[in-house]
Amino acid sequence: MVRKQAREASEPSRVGKFRKRSVLISLIRVGQAQALPKLVVSINPDEQVYRGETVTLRCDIQDEEDSDWIYSWNKDGSGVSIEQEYRISSAETSHAGKYTCRGRERGGSHSSHTSDAVTLTVSEKPKPELTPSLKGAVLKGNSVILFCTLKLQSAGWKFYWIKPTQSTETETEAETDYYTKTYSAVRIFDGGQYRCRAGRGNPVYYTHYSDALWVNVTESPKAVVTIKPDKHVFRGETVTLRCEIQGGGDTEWTYSWYKKDKTFYPTTQEFSFSSVINDDSGEYTCRGRRSSDSQSSEISDAVTLTVSDAAEAVVSVSPLRWLTEGDSVTLSCEVKHSSTGWTFSWYTEVPSRDSQGSLRYSTALLSDSSRGSGGSYTLSPVTVNHRGVYMCRAERGEPVFHTRFSNLQPLCITGEEINQQ
Repeated sequence: MVRKQAREASEPSRVGKFRKRSVLISLIRVGQAQALPKLVVSINPDEQVYRGETVTLRCDIQDEEDSDWIYSWNKDGSGVSIEQEYRISSAETSHAGKYTCRGRERGGSHSSHTSDAVTLTVSEKPKPELTPSLKGAVLKGNSVILFCTLKLQSAGWKFYWIKPTQSTETETEAETDYYTKTYSAVRIFDGGQYRCRAGRGNPVYYTHYSDALWVNVTESPKAVVTIKPDKHVFRGETVTLRCEIQGGGDTEWTYSWYKKDKTFYPTTQEFSFSSVINDDSGEYTCRGRRSSDSQSSEISDAVTLTVSDAAEAVVSVSPLRWLTEGDSVTLSCEVKHSSTGWTFSWYTEVPSRDSQGSLRYSTALLSDSSRGSGGSYTLSPVTVNHRGVYMCRAERGEPVFHTRFSNLQPLCITGEEINQQ
């Protein structure tokens, strides 16, 4: 009797547990039914469209791929479609407004929340503005960037560009994914009227063409390299290279230098080698870049700098014969392999005896050396007092660079020597 009561007392406890579980399961199912699926609205090509464009609004229910849904679209509170995609084949301003969608499972009571509103704006067909990166003319050989800009920027546009053509060519459009186009290394006949337009969608919706933009292409001024003192110089000389822009006017320029087609370090109009070496030999070119718009001049012709070993002066005499008093003689001095910018000085050897009685010779500048600064030293008429050994030396540049002394040139003159007291 006691055992039976114990079993009966335990049964309500088990029943109570089952009831609690069934209530909990029921609550979970109710909660699941109340979790409404999420809606996502998309507009193609964009929320900002233009009159005449094709617009597609699409309603997607997330995580419900296996379900069959019925859709409803509302515009500003009024029903407009029951398709998943609402397509407007040619948008008008009347299509502008706030759009929402909602889904309901076909054959059931399962439905979604109403989506967030998406605002469709319909504007008049746009006309882009075409502008250049440069003010004024483009110099031949340079680049120009054109900008095709829509006032109301929106997504998905491609851009179409029309450039001037030769009279025998058919006008064609170049397409870019971006609103800029670069025309590089322009030629004179690239000048003329340019236009652009934009397009997007399928079928493609085109904007109006921009107004024509006149691009003027002119000849580039040419750079010219000058070298001082000469293209042929000698080790140790100071050499200055200068870049002149012919026809560059009063424009401010920056400069680029090249040696054997490789960029060289100076950026100034003029630079100097303070003491040239053989490795400085080579072909030099330059070009200028306008500070105002970074357009470049035409590159200069190459100028070859040749650096030789020590400069050597050479003396010759004319006529080449023994001289007699009363004759005329001309000594000529030149620098081997160079003829530019030299000034010449004339010297003679003066004999003397040292303290041991040995005969010594020293070099003395002739008192009238300046007569031969141009390279020729003439004695007319000669006297026996002009007998002796002559030599020359040349100089040029700033600071002054001297050659070595020339070879010795003796003058032999016959006649009665006059003793000058």
